[in-house]
Amino acid sequence: MGFFSWIQKQLSNQNKETTNSDEKTVEPYISPDRDMKEFEAQAQNFPSMQIDKRLMQPLEEDLLPGEIILLEWSNHKSKHASIPAYFEYDYGLNAAIDRQKLIRLGYLTTASPSESLKSLRVPELKDILRNNGQKLSGKKLELIHRITDNIDEDLYSAAIPSRSLVCTSAGDKLLKKYSHLVWAHKSNSKDGIISVANALNQSVEEMQSKLDHSRNQVGLTQHFLAELTDYGANTYEILGSLDITTCAKCGEMDGKVFQTSHAKPGVNLPPFHDGCRCEIVPHISGLPVSDERVVRNPKTGKNEYVTYKNYTQWRKEMVQKYGAEVFK
Repeated sequence: MGFFSWIQKQLSNQNKETTNSDEKTVEPYISPDRDMKEFEAQAQNFPSMQIDKRLMQPLEEDLLPGEIILLEWSNHKSKHASIPAYFEYDYGLNAAIDRQKLIRLGYLTTASPSESLKSLRVPELKDILRNNGQKLSGKKLELIHRITDNIDEDLYSAAIPSRSLVCTSAGDKLLKKYSHLVWAHKSNSKDGIISVANALNQSVEEMQSKLDHSRNQVGLTQHFLAELTDYGANTYEILGSLDITTCAKCGEMDGKVFQTSHAKPGVNLPPFHDGCRCEIVPHISGLPVSDERVVRNPKTGKNEYVTYKNYTQWRKEMVQKYGAEVFK
């Protein structure tokens, strides 16, 4: 299914609950006002805009993961604050409606005048202090404390045209329970290792460890690339692993040659994902890296030496010999 066809399907099934493999899922919300042609182009440039299906599976409280992030974002925000577009693009939410849902369920409530002070800007806080004969010096938090310690709420409530929203005790408990999701949202890594979707089945420690490992891989690869450049090599070849566990991305990159001056980590320079086993080697035009390569026979699981070929050529041969099911 093409991406545009996928979008059309989402539009016709907005917020429709479905059952798949005994797991309830909710279709992502897509605004009817969205320019679909523009969105399609953006989504091709930003794959993260294609919503992870794991984010559309309700949690124990029948809330979506994105609604937990929305709850945290809404805490101490004005009711009229502009809601970031990523709630729709990345989490599939109609955030304005979902925020009302959080209020209805008792996780968010309207703040008191003193609680709403955090949503005011410093000049607005100073106006309250000035009108009540108080000092104006200090940082924002100091100004707020000076107001709450010295001025009755009735004297400044009119200066707060829009009360903010705050978490109730139930909302605070929910954020504490799912603090790892909030952490993953704020610590999101561009390579996808740390994400809210991954946090649903991985601990903070596991994600951080994988990210550290990936960065070490990047460091080693870039160090080797620098050594190639120092020795005068201006091109390098990517070597993947010829076995059934090699992913489509690494299989596609295996055997490709790039200019060292055009190397881009994660694009044409490994690692391409967490746990990537691809390496780079110097490339000499017209000559393979080696006359032979080590492969793992998909049928026997044993290592073998074969005449040099790339992953695509090797896989085609294995399918012809053993059938496509050998890679399933």
